[in-house]
Parts: sequence; structure tokens; C-alpha cells
Amino acid sequence: MEPDGKQEAVKAIDNCLRQRLLRSTKVMFFFHRHAHHKDKLGRRSLDLKGAISMAADLARHFGLPDVIFRNLPETFSSFDFTGSGMLCLEETRVMVKKTLLQWHWALEGPAANFDSEIATCTLEDGGYSVAREMGRGGQGIMYLAKKKTEESSPWYSYFSTCGSQARATYCIKFYSKKNANAGGLQEILEEFHRMKEFDNEHVARTFEAFHDQDFVYLVNEPYFGGDFTKLAKRAYDKGVEMREGWWQAIFRQCLAGVEYLHREAQMHCDIKEANLMIRYNDDFTKPEVVLIDFGLAQSISVKVTGLSGTPGQAEMIDE
Repeated sequence: MEPDGKQEAVKAIDNCLRQRLLRSTKVMFFFHRHAHHKDKLGRRSLDLKGAISMAADLARHFGLPDVIFRNLPETFSSFDFTGSGMLCLEETRVMVKKTLLQWHWALEGPAANFDSEIATCTLEDGGYSVAREMGRGGQGIMYLAKKKTEESSPWYSYFSTCGSQARATYCIKFYSKKNANAGGLQEILEEFHRMKEFDNEHVARTFEAFHDQDFVYLVNEPYFGGDFTKLAKRAYDKGVEMREGWWQAIFRQCLAGVEYLHREAQMHCDIKEANLMIRYNDDFTKPEVVLIDFGLAQSISVKVTGLSGTPGQAEMIDE
């Protein structure tokens, strides 16, 4: 794509992404224009031909380049979460959004996005104070931090419903810029953009990201119950009887989290004991499970080659 055409394409894609309500409305409008079928659940749906026509109308409306949806014949089935061979309205909305995001990243590049998409701010200027280290990973260090949560904060109503352990506390992941190249910074941004869109009780929640001269910071919801490598011992120490029903409830939550990710066209790609957390440590009779660490996550519409996951883990998948 020529430089002038690339700039215009980025501008059009960015405009479409920012106008969420208008985009959603237009997707619904063009969907109903071309949805001439019903899936096995009785919902109006698009077949591949209808999806291509719908995407063309949407591209013309927002002034998007013709190439944006050129891979739709290959990616169409990736968004068919029910296996019906068609896309319902919600699946169509996800398809449009994910396609736009992927093209935005491909055309804009990591360096341009990094400085423009997250704020420049020190930890102290952001109002955070570190309480203690929570853990270390291959990409960064996690710290428990505190911040005064005012009633005017957009997260006040959320934290007011949380347990006492989580209220006004955060898990902040520190990424050292000394150890990150442009590709590494892009991966951090991609992880942030994925996680800030998630809204499910079994998937990790991210609130904001910012950076200073030395670090990139990801501000996440904290989890205090440890991961699955410690689950059985902690439950035993609390006197919990780990019967079959207890384990069933736990794995049902794991599957609910994975199901949500797949509905959002995301694959975790690194599900293992260390990435399955328990929300609180004060009650192991009914543990609340949360999936964390989306550094290896992939959009379902992205073709992944080779093995994905942690070497030596049974969950490594060849996609």
C-alpha cells in the first residue's frame, strides 16, 4: 500500500473504531439487509455470500479500503462460534471489530501506537504506591499497589462491590523498557488492548496502562488466592473437603472463562496451572476462578503457525 493510501486507510479505520455506537448501528443495519437465512437456533444469519456483501456496504459507508475484508472467505468460519456455517448479528459484530483492529495494527506499527495510545506518567503521579511484590514472570514483575479511590473515579462503583481484599488495591505489572524492543512493546500494547475489552468474572480485568522513562505499567485487578499449583494445598490447610462436586464447580468456571474468550474471538494459547488464579484467599469452600496472562493470546482470525504455549506443558497446541 502506498504511503498516502496507507495514511488514509489508517485514518478511516481509526474513525470507524472510535465511533463504536455508529459502527454497531451500521453493522446491524447492513446485517439485516443481507441476512436472508436462519441458523439452527432460529436467528437471522449471514452466509458467506451475505457476509461479503454486508462487509462491502460497511466499507463503503465508512470509506474503508477494499482490502480490509479481502480475507473474509478464509476467516469467516473463525467467527462461526456455533458451527452453524453462518454468522448471527453478535458474531458479525465481533468479526468486524477484530478485522478492523488487526488492520489498524498492521498498518500503524508498534512505535506509532505506543506513544499515542497510552499516557506518559510516573507511578507516583498516577497516584499509586507499591505495597509489596506479588510475583515475577518472564516478561515483568507484579506488585501489589494501593490508590485512593475517590467516589468520582469511574471504577468506584466496581470496587465498592468487591471484597475487602481487592478494594482500592491493584496488581501492577512492571515491564522494563531496557529489556524490551519494538516488538516487545507491541506485545505489551496488544495484551493491554485485549484485556481492557474483557468483561467476564472469570477473565482477568485490566483498568489502564501508562509508561515513564524506565517502565511500562499495566494496572490489573489483584487476585489473592494463589494459582492452581497451590490450590489443593491451600484448600487442605483450610480444612476443605475436596470432593468431586468441589472440583466440578472449579473446572466449570475454567470452561466458562474459555467459552467467553472464544465468543470474543480470542484464544488464550497458554492455559496452565500458573495462569489460573483464585480471586480471594479467605474462602476456599467456593473458590472463584480467574484466567490470567494473555501475553500469548491470539485473535481467532489470525493464522497461528507452529506450537503455542509453554514448553513442557500438556496444553501446548499446534494451530
